[in-house]
Amino acid sequence: PRFSKPEVADGDFQLWQIGVTRDTDQLAPLGSHSPVVGDLAAAIAAWNAHVAATDNPFGIITLLDNASYDEDLSAAEQEITLPAGARLAIVAAAWPDNGQILDGEPQRPRGRLAPDGRRPHILADLQLRGSAGADAQAGELLLDGLLIEGRVRVLSGNLGPLTAYHCSLGASAAGLGASIEVETNGGAGEVSNNASLSIRLDHCVSGPLSLPDSLATLAIADSIIAEDRLVEGHGLTMTTAIEARGADASIQRCTVYGRIDLRTLSASDSIFTGILTIIRRQDGCLRFSYVPPDSRTPRRYRCQPDFALIKQAE
Repeated sequence: PRFSKPEVADGDFQLWQIGVTRDTDQLAPLGSHSPVVGDLAAAIAAWNAHVAATDNPFGIITLLDNASYDEDLSAAEQEITLPAGARLAIVAAAWPDNGQILDGEPQRPRGRLAPDGRRPHILADLQLRGSAGADAQAGELLLDGLLIEGRVRVLSGNLGPLTAYHCSLGASAAGLGASIEVETNGGAGEVSNNASLSIRLDHCVSGPLSLPDSLATLAIADSIIAEDRLVEGHGLTMTTAIEARGADASIQRCTVYGRIDLRTLSASDSIFTGILTIIRRQDGCLRFSYVPPDSRTPRRYRCQPDFALIKQAE
C-alpha cells in the first residue's frame, strides 16, 4: 500500500513504474505508458531522471524474469538516488497487461504485479544514496524476491528505511558473504552519516551484517543470518554474524550462525549459535530461544539450555 498512493490527497499523483527483462519481445520504449528495458542500469538511469524532475517520487522497478543480471553497476551514474520523500521498490514479479493495445504496445497498469515464479539474480552491488536534508523525510527503498550476489551498499548520505522481503543477500556459489554495507561520514549528528537509516529483513537469507554504531533500528524476522564458514569444531561458528552496537534490535523466529553484538535486543523463537553480547541488558527480553552459555543478554524466559538446567535441578 505504501507504493500505491501517498498518505495525503494528491490528484496529480502517478505511480512511476518500469519493467526489466532479457526477453527482447517484451521491450517497450522509455516514454511509453509501460516502458520495459533490457538491463537494470537503464532502469536505474530512468528512475534517477524521474526523481530529478519530480517531488516526492514513488516508483517500482519490476524484474520480469529469472535472468542473471551480470552488468557492472559500480559507476556513479548507476547509484540509485533516493531524495527526500522518495520511495522506490525493486521487485521480482510479472507486470500483466490489461488486454488493451495502444500504438502497438500492450498497456500494463502501474502497480499491477504478479509475484509468482520469479527469482531474478543480480550479480553486482546495488548502490544507494539518500540525499534528504536534516529536517526532511528520508527516502525509502524496498527489495522483494531478489537473489543479490553482491552487496547492498548504502553510500554516504541520508537514507531512511531499507527493507528486504523474501531476498537472498550476499549469496553466491562460494557461500554467504557480506550483504549490507553502510558508509558513514562524520559523527552521529552528521546528516551524511545515514542517521535516519533503519534496516528490516523479513523472510531473508543473508550473509553477516556489520553495521555502524549510527544505525539505531534493526529488525529481522523469519530469516537466516549466516557466514560462509558454518562448521567449526562441533558445528558452531564463532565468527560475528551481526554487529550493530548502536542498534535497538528485534529478532523473531530466526536462526543466526555466529556472534551477535547489539545495543539492545528483543528476541523470540530463535536459535543463536554464537555468544550474544548485549550492551544494555535492562531493556528487552529473550523468549523461547536457544542462547549459548556465557552470553550477556537481557532477561530470558524459557530459553535453552537454561530451562533444561533449571528443570534438572528441581
